[in-house]
Amino acid sequence: MMACDASCHDTCHLVHEDMCLDRAQTLSCGPSLLYLPWEDVLCRYVLCRLSLHDLFRLRQVNRAAAELVKAFFGRRLQVDLTHYAGRIPARSFHTIVDGNRVLRTLVLANCRDWLDDSVLCGVITCCPRLQHVDVSGCSRLTDATPRALAAGCPDLDAVVMRDCHWLSASALAALALGCRRLQRIDVESCWAVDDAAIKVVLAACCRLQNLSLCKIYGITDATIREIAYCRTPLTDLNISGCWRVTDDSIRVLAEYCQTLQVLRVMDCRDITEATLARLRLRGVLVDRARPSYIPLQGESSSEAYLKMLMHRLHLQI
Repeated sequence: MMACDASCHDTCHLVHEDMCLDRAQTLSCGPSLLYLPWEDVLCRYVLCRLSLHDLFRLRQVNRAAAELVKAFFGRRLQVDLTHYAGRIPARSFHTIVDGNRVLRTLVLANCRDWLDDSVLCGVITCCPRLQHVDVSGCSRLTDATPRALAAGCPDLDAVVMRDCHWLSASALAALALGCRRLQRIDVESCWAVDDAAIKVVLAACCRLQNLSLCKIYGITDATIREIAYCRTPLTDLNISGCWRVTDDSIRVLAEYCQTLQVLRVMDCRDITEATLARLRLRGVLVDRARPSYIPLQGESSSEAYLKMLMHRLHLQI
């Protein structure tokens, strides 16, 4: 065993010497970018301004340039591949994240062509400091991904999984129990999510501020009441397209959820302006356009409209 360790040490030493020689030869050819300090100058002020395409081209110059780009990738706090989703293979993703232990933000929205659990779960395991993860539209993932986040990323504060139809209610509950510092959860169009899962989320994530449950049929008045009665500092709630939510729960929300600042209820057919008016009076921003006449509670729309016309007539006289 000792002989094997010594052999490995000698091999690594030779590789290191080879890299240093390659860099020295590059520098000896004349003025070069590699003359500048790597960490304090190149990584901090130069490479951060290059596009991903330019960084990969720089890697091809020589081994010293490849080591420079590797060092830059290994110290990045944020990786956002939204604009390259369908144009890079999995091996390029590994080049970007392998060896990085300080990654905080990982945005892989719409990387559906190549991103699966075998690729992502390994990265999650190696990056325990992740705080923001976005895998929206990644249809090849499974419940293994949120469970890996729950097990390995206790500091996670934002997770975005829009259009992840594979997400189960139990996986979302496990994620909430494992990542209790979550402040933002976006599960828009995750159709398997239901009231029971959101109840667990609200009980576990006491710092939750932003919650998007858009276009989920399983969300009912029971969830809105839980939100109203819980003690989370919720400021932004999106329930657009949740057809089973009615005025009954919105009245409770208006009364008890005093921290709410933004409410999105577009396409909620059973939520009327009579209920939303109470929230508007509190200064809550509602995404639905405010009508020129607002019916009071217990008053029909036609009665409110007639009152508006009489008021205008009186002003004209």
